Amino acid sequence: MPKPISVLVTGVGGRSFGHQVLQTLLNHTGDYHLTVCDASPFSYGLFDGVQSYVVPPAHDPGYLEAIEFIVLQRGIEVIVPGTEIEVRTLVSVRSLFDRLGVVLLAGSESIIKLCSNKWDLTCWLKENGYAIPLSATRDDWKWLIGQVGFPIIAKPTEGSGASRLVEILASTEEVDMYLFHVGDARQIMFQQYVGDANSEFTVGVMIDKEGDLIDSIALRRNLVGLSLGQVRNLGSRDVVLSTGYSQGYFERNELVQSTCENLAKNLRIVGPLNVQCRVQDGAVYIFEVHPRFSGTTSLRALSGFDEVHILLRNFLFGEKFERLNYQSNMVAIRGFSNRVISFEDLGKLDRTP
Repeated sequence: MPKPISVLVTGVGGRSFGHQVLQTLLNHTGDYHLTVCDASPFSYGLFDGVQSYVVPPAHDPGYLEAIEFIVLQRGIEVIVPGTEIEVRTLVSVRSLFDRLGVVLLAGSESIIKLCSNKWDLTCWLKENGYAIPLSATRDDWKWLIGQVGFPIIAKPTEGSGASRLVEILASTEEVDMYLFHVGDARQIMFQQYVGDANSEFTVGVMIDKEGDLIDSIALRRNLVGLSLGQVRNLGSRDVVLSTGYSQGYFERNELVQSTCENLAKNLRIVGPLNVQCRVQDGAVYIFEVHPRFSGTTSLRALSGFDEVHILLRNFLFGEKFERLNYQSNMVAIRGFSNRVISFEDLGKLDRTP
């Protein structure tokens, strides 16, 4: 690149995909002037040795003013949103950043809105010929039981990141208790349980700014440790859910990758796409689609699938990329990292006006 690019990465807490983006860009010394922000002074990424700001939460009226302040103060050229709510908030005012000459590395508002609602997404997937778990609204769960029996999966249609309120249910009494617990205000959907602990994939797809495919990468998840969510032994089998932490095996899988690449093209994605799916009876069942970077972004970069760096080069300079020679047959392992800082350093964090 001809000169270092000034990039703002938002939402850089240790559990966020924003921190994964930051970790990837920190490996490109000299290519970027990095600035980060987060709503919490306890955010891990604020202390990664780059210019840091504490900003209001994304739902706060002062959030966008704070982001604009950072953009002008630091000469920001690119913004990479690092949390779900910031993606939605920032794309809703994309015209503001266009006027400021800033590239917002995120998909279109319409696609982000579609993918943010799991029921709307499920309907779209079904209408467009993709395999999905048989699904029902909270009013039709008894019909679903009549079709597939127990267990079923319950989840909110929105706001279930990191598997919040996603549960395995194995009886009508458990369904009633779940609905009582979540209340009437939240929209809920129920889905057939498909696949098993060895058949779940998280897949990244890169589409350049012209809408052309660059490449995809598939991680077959190993549901142990940080990746293992709810586990239930129901008779002759274990029924398991994953968490928001992906680890496992980078594998070349033609069926899974071609399905997700086709999905990216049909959605008319530009930029990154992340897909969660399971394989059963030779079909790829899709249950999550996120037009953003992933919680495995830095792990992918270590294998040679350096999606943030590549997409920045494409979006800013028009560089074209074809299939990448990244490493597969590799094991991706996640862990926590810790740091201790002084009260003084915590107090030195910049706060936007």
